[in-house]
Amino acid sequence: KLARAGLPRKPDQGPLDYMGCMLTNRPDLENEITAITDLYVKLRYREKASADELSAFVAKVRAFDPATR
Repeated sequence: KLARAGLPRKPDQGPLDYMGCMLTNRPDLENEITAITDLYVKLRYREKASADELSAFVAKVRAFDPATR
C-alpha cells in the first residue's frame, strides 16, 4: 500500500529499515506503520504466532490506507 502511495521499499530494506524511512517521509502515519511493522516482525520471525496476533495484523493491514491521509 505504501508503494502504491509512492513510497516503495528498496530490495535491500528489511522491515525495520523500511519503517524508519517511512516514518521520516510520512510521520503522520507513525502509529499505523509502527503497529503493523511490530506485528509483522513478531509474526515473521517468531517461532509460532498466536491467532490473535495474526488476526490483528490482517485487520490493521486491511484498514491501513496511506492515500487517504
